[in-house]
Amino acid sequence: MRHRLLATLMIGLAACGGGVGLGGPLTTIAGDPVVTTPTITTTSEAPTTTDGSHGPGSTTTTEVTSTTTTTIPPTTDVVAYFLIDQGGTRGRPGPFLVPVLRRVPQTVGVARAALEQLISGPTASEQKAGIASAVPPGTLLLGVSIADGTAVVDLSADFDAGGGTFSQRARLAQLVFTLTRFPTVDRVELRLDGEPVEVFSSEGIVIDGPMERMEFEDLVPTILVEDPPYGGTIGTRARVTGIAAVFEATFHMAVLDAAGEVLAEPPYVMTDEGNGWGSFDVTLDVPITQAQWGTLRVWNYSAEDGRVEALREYPVWLDPEA
Repeated sequence: MRHRLLATLMIGLAACGGGVGLGGPLTTIAGDPVVTTPTITTTSEAPTTTDGSHGPGSTTTTEVTSTTTTTIPPTTDVVAYFLIDQGGTRGRPGPFLVPVLRRVPQTVGVARAALEQLISGPTASEQKAGIASAVPPGTLLLGVSIADGTAVVDLSADFDAGGGTFSQRARLAQLVFTLTRFPTVDRVELRLDGEPVEVFSSEGIVIDGPMERMEFEDLVPTILVEDPPYGGTIGTRARVTGIAAVFEATFHMAVLDAAGEVLAEPPYVMTDEGNGWGSFDVTLDVPITQAQWGTLRVWNYSAEDGRVEALREYPVWLDPEA
């Protein structure tokens, strides 16, 4: 059922798009100057005389050099949570949440910027990679405020439109995870057209107070990497963090280069909780020799038969200068 729904979501996204794509490295430092110095050379040559020399107006070379300096506009990185059918097991099929990096013009309103990217939906290249969204096209952000750990979000009634139970819960999860990624936000209160929401959608989802992440654990993959996000940057000292619910609190991780060669692969990664959901925070030494797109991969082995499960992999920018 979830697989069919994901396919439906992907078709519905074909008309929306938006956001910042992954067409190039995400390593530009705001305000860096780009200097170009073109040289124009012109040559004219007069006819040769009978003695082999050039007459009046003989060869003339003129070089004109001009310098142009362009300043790259400053930017802000935000993360929006979408859906991808990766990271599942036989007992917990996807799709699940995935954090996706977006680079936007510099702003102090980072929560608003993140929500705008969430509403704009996956880019064409992200859709091609299997990323989808349950947030309905046409949803408008009417307001957002944060106080005492609670984000109050006001969306247009379009946010409530269409979809079954999974779609409705998925869009709420996307909203909650996008905002609670900020350290100042622990919970999210939803309003539609200015009115507090107590029962969401025709599916009758009861919202009896501000929503928290723990209410949407069924939409979290077995291994959720939160940093770096999809499209994020990894340097030679790569810190990877997230949460996982894995057998004996261990799973596996690798960083691959553009050619698919493994650059770093620790024997295992361990969470801080042996039973249920636990956090992980590991730093890898990654021998990056040149900037390139690579892959971050996480997976586990089934305790039942040893097969690979909970596999998730996505592009990261490998930058030796990061």
